[in-house]
Amino acid sequence: ESLDIARRLAAQDRDNMQALRDLMVSLTKLGNVTLETGDRAGALLSYQDALGLARTMAGRNAESLQPRLDLFIALYKVSQAIDPGQARPMLTEALAIVEKLEQEHKLAETQKNWPNLTRTALAKLP
Repeated sequence: ESLDIARRLAAQDRDNMQALRDLMVSLTKLGNVTLETGDRAGALLSYQDALGLARTMAGRNAESLQPRLDLFIALYKVSQAIDPGQARPMLTEALAIVEKLEQEHKLAETQKNWPNLTRTALAKLP
């Protein structure tokens, strides 16, 4: 139900960044739950929808921190649900984003492991 509300609010005003972000977060949470139940295909659909929104928001506000963090997370989530052979471009893009944030000293303490987490995920790919 909350996902439906978020979809309606985002559809009513495509310029409302908060409504778009709320929808993106709801889709990501749905993807997380769906992945936990073993439905990778369903999770991937939710994550891909969230990624589309994250790209839109980052494109509109490229230098703002939150859209860049959201784009990183969306790319990483897609990489976890997609076929491992297709994950490399997602993780490579995610790593570029998070390394730039690291260089700018924009990562919070709890996010400082994200570059290494992403490098490790890339190293494990076939």
